[in-house]
Amino acid sequence: MPCSGGSSFGLRHNAGFGSLPPFPLRRLSSPPVRVEARALWQLAWPILIGQLATVGMSVADVAMAGHASAQDLAGVALGVSIWHIVIISLMGLYLVGLSFVQGVALASS
Repeated sequence: MPCSGGSSFGLRHNAGFGSLPPFPLRRLSSPPVRVEARALWQLAWPILIGQLATVGMSVADVAMAGHASAQDLAGVALGVSIWHIVIISLMGLYLVGLSFVQGVALASS
């Protein structure tokens, strides 16, 4: 339940949580939210394009294999699903390794 007030930060009462203090809710159109959303979009759009390109390549592979035979289509579909599992796992391991290396570098400096 919002409390009455004229500020751009509405206060919300934490009903049912005992002694927790109220917390501020920012409007989505507030300047800090727009600045952060713009910065996030600048980081996210290359990743989005890369992911769409990967999916598009897989769709093109499956569509081309479908013209050959049902066995080729099944093989390519299986290969695409295995490829996605492998590449996502490798990206995760890369990010973990990168975080570890950065942590060691920062700790030693």
